[in-house]
Amino acid sequence: KAPTVVRGEVKLIDKPNLKPHVDAEDFGKKVDIDVKLGAQDPYLEAMNGGKHGTWAKQYLDKPTKEIEKGIKSFEKQIELHKDKIKNPEKYYPDWENLDIRKQNYDIHKHWPKEIANFEEQKRILEGILKNIGQK
Repeated sequence: KAPTVVRGEVKLIDKPNLKPHVDAEDFGKKVDIDVKLGAQDPYLEAMNGGKHGTWAKQYLDKPTKEIEKGIKSFEKQIELHKDKIKNPEKYYPDWENLDIRKQNYDIHKHWPKEIANFEEQKRILEGILKNIGQK
């Protein structure tokens, strides 16, 4: 059984592969979900008021097409940032003249962190999309 959120409480449902759903009016209420589960699932974490929670709230009542558009946008940003890591000079014509510390920071810290954030936000939108109609 998979957990689902109903009026701020966790309920077990018999449908596999469904993520918990939080109605807009229940957003941010503390629910009894294993912390590890929430930490591994950006959707659960956001729906419980954690990382990306405020951002995610705005999508709870958006039309499906807008959520799908957001998912595609994050996919494009992920690919763009992966390409920045592989081909930084393509995006920064003066790349060779940049301080080596700045180069290393962008390649090893900044762009990978951006990718991770985009992937989390994409997974949140996918979770919202899966749970439309599961209220």
